[in-house]
Amino acid sequence: MVSFTVNKRRVNLDVDPSTPLLWVLRENLGLTGTKYGFGMAQCGACTVHLNGEAVRSCVAPVSRAQICRSIKDPKQNKNRNLDQLVEHLTEDKLVMWGRNPGEGRTPIPMPHDEFAAKLKQWHAAGASCPADTGKQAKL
Repeated sequence: MVSFTVNKRRVNLDVDPSTPLLWVLRENLGLTGTKYGFGMAQCGACTVHLNGEAVRSCVAPVSRAQICRSIKDPKQNKNRNLDQLVEHLTEDKLVMWGRNPGEGRTPIPMPHDEFAAKLKQWHAAGASCPADTGKQAKL
């Protein structure tokens, strides 16, 4: 179950939290103004405002908070604490493979140094997830 506010209306949906927000808006809520372009967060056709931030909804999961909590949960991240998690996500060879996945595959859409800096900044700030701050997603 995912709950959020869209256009000043509270909605509760029984969808997989990893479903891209674009498809929840279009298919579950009938809000077809948000368009599908290439599905790679490149063209901007799917951009929506999420808590005042422009977000590419074709790649943004409907529940960032739930995904954040899953990443931080030692039961789901091979028993890693936050320091180990940051090291894994910034230095692990398999994770780094995503930076250059090979012909015919789309690489991660953020440069590694930028990703590493943002991840370390998040960690230094307490590694809070959206639900930890008490803020609810508003579109």
